[in-house]
Amino acid sequence: GRFTQEDTYRGDGLNLYAYCANNPVSYVDPSGNICETAAKNIMNKVAQGQAEKKEQRQLESYLRNKQNKGGLTSQEQEVAKKLGVSGGNEGSGGDETKTLYRGERATTVPEVVFEEGIKPKGTHDDALLHTKSNTTAGNFVSTTDQFDLARDGFAGKNGYVYVIETDNYVDINKTYGDKAYFPEQSEFSIPGGIKRSEIKGAYSKEKGVIVGDLIPNPNYGKDN
Repeated sequence: GRFTQEDTYRGDGLNLYAYCANNPVSYVDPSGNICETAAKNIMNKVAQGQAEKKEQRQLESYLRNKQNKGGLTSQEQEVAKKLGVSGGNEGSGGDETKTLYRGERATTVPEVVFEEGIKPKGTHDDALLHTKSNTTAGNFVSTTDQFDLARDGFAGKNGYVYVIETDNYVDINKTYGDKAYFPEQSEFSIPGGIKRSEIKGAYSKEKGVIVGDLIPNPNYGKDN
């Protein structure tokens, strides 16, 4: 048999003891769990109307598990709606629109952010791991609901504080409780990044102090 298939419970490595019915191609274990690779393949089939009922059920389970683990990407949310998996990012805290803030250094200027949004620095979908350190960033963008923290802790002396309005977030403290690494940061991780239409505007800092009024984003509220 072959035992070097992707571990369906922990997708961050290979589990040499995982059992896959001697079929490392389909990546389905006896309990019905599927890994991220298989899930993406099935999502493509769903988009093309070619997924079998068995595959749809497997994908539904994957999406529900991921909702509880830390939230879905925008693509996964669209597929979840098609399959009738309720809640979008249910379990992640994204059940109402919130005003969130992100501090950025001076090099991340509004002219670019208002056009491109703010993109993730990593690719994995483990929201808790994303918050652990700067070296474990995933497919999320970190924000907080504390304006003072974004201004004083992350925007530098001459940076910016971006104001975001969105219902697409993972409330880290609510989702993970005592497991959260930095509860004092009141983090809300945004799966898949922040769209330009979700950015209301930005405050500018000079010599450590907010100057002027909110710089409005002309693309706020518009379709991307």
